Amino acid sequence: MAATPAKMYARSTKGNGGVVVISRGLRELAEHMRPEKIMAMSYDEIAKILTPQFFYIGLSNINNLWKWKINALTVMMNDFKEGYVAPIKSGLGDTDKRVRKFAKKICSKLRI
Repeated sequence: MAATPAKMYARSTKGNGGVVVISRGLRELAEHMRPEKIMAMSYDEIAKILTPQFFYIGLSNINNLWKWKINALTVMMNDFKEGYVAPIKSGLGDTDKRVRKFAKKICSKLRI
């Protein structure tokens, strides 16, 4: 099986000697999936970078882009680290009132 430019192949870690296909695009996408990165993105960036990959979960609809930031805030709240303070607080100035409201609740809950 020859590798194509869009894919690379790696040995399976399950010990069965099988081949697992890993998309190079997924590795690049993973960097954008970090919650603090999502909070730093504009809604245009979310629409261009993230939603084409996740059209099947309903977050690609232009009216649902704010949910990406709500989900990112939820992740940061549930796995809080000091490094998340600035990205969480950035939600207070978001253009969407639902994100601002949720960020305010998180700041209050975490006392930050």
